[in-house]
Amino acid sequence: EQLAARSWDARAQAAIALGRMGATEQLERLRGALAGVAETDRGYQYALAFAVEKLGGIGGKEILVAALDRERVAGTNWGYTMVAAAAVGELGVAEACPLLVHSLHHRDIFLIKAALASAASLGCRDLAPEIRPLLDSPVPSVRREAERALAAIGVK
Repeated sequence: EQLAARSWDARAQAAIALGRMGATEQLERLRGALAGVAETDRGYQYALAFAVEKLGGIGGKEILVAALDRERVAGTNWGYTMVAAAAVGELGVAEACPLLVHSLHHRDIFLIKAALASAASLGCRDLAPEIRPLLDSPVPSVRREAERALAAIGVK
């Protein structure tokens, strides 16, 4: 059972998969896991929050939005934050738009790309001034994702 794996990433991927598969029969189990997860196990916590919301539960969005605040982004492993940044886009959490700026300014390219993809799917037009400089990134995949994000939000 992957939800009990030692690796946070394996547990997180299992929770995300259950949410995406629509495994509503697992909702109570996931809620229980979310209620009991240690605050320090943030990657798994964010994945559980995603799965609970995806399956129609409540309480996960608040956890995901809080994960994107400036202090959390600066003080948390980028891999954990990437789970939250991607989750808000997939869940359509528009109130996360202004907070994605902190992930856009992070040094990790994978977190930046997750934030760009969510900004695109959420239509975060106010982030255009923060996205434009990424068109000059030395990393081609960041430049491409920035182009996609600007096109998706209707800004050239």
